[in-house]
Order: sequence, then structure tokens, then C-alpha cells
Amino acid sequence: MERQQKDVAKGDLPVVGVNCHQVPEEDDRLLKAIAEQKIESFQEYVEKIWTWKAGRDKSAVRAAIDRYKTVVENGENLVPATRDCLNHDLTFGEIKGAARDVMGLPYDFYGMVSAPA
Repeated sequence: MERQQKDVAKGDLPVVGVNCHQVPEEDDRLLKAIAEQKIESFQEYVEKIWTWKAGRDKSAVRAAIDRYKTVVENGENLVPATRDCLNHDLTFGEIKGAARDVMGLPYDFYGMVSAPA
């Protein structure tokens, strides 16, 4: 591994974008405008989701999550409990986060989302 890194550093082993076929930063404009537009429109979608989540019946959401967690703990069939959660406007992420929580795993592996209150 160390020899391979030395070969890359010397230029003996070409690696695209590292030691050959590099695009200068000022010339790297391909898809930049498109990516920025997508990020902007994505933010609007996220705001719509947060608004939708805020308008849900919190007690119904909490009750559905609690029932789902009980089913996971007991090793029962998850399909009816999942359907119940979806009928109460929970997202798949929230449902799987509840299962992870029961199994002793982080609700969100990235630590960016917390469980519904």
C-alpha cells in the first residue's frame, strides 16, 4: 500500500483527478449551476416536509410509534404495525428509526434527525 502511494505521488501510477487529467478549480464549471439550482429547490421541498410534519396529530404519531416499538420488542409481524404507522402519517425514516432505537442503535446513524416528540 505504501509503495502504491509513493508511485501515485511520483506520477508512476496515474490516478485520474489526482496526478493526471486534473481540471483547474477556475475551469471546473461543469454542472455547477445545475447543482446549485437543485440544492435551492431541494430546500423548498424540505421546508414543505417540516410544515407537513408540524401539522400532524402529535398524540396519534406518538401512539403509533409506541405500538410499533412494542411489536419490534416482541418480535411480532411488523407489517400491520408499519401500516398503522403509515396511516398515522409517519415516514419510513421515522418508522425505521423507532426500530433502531428498540435494537439499541442510533435513531439516525448520521445524528441529523431526532425522533418525533
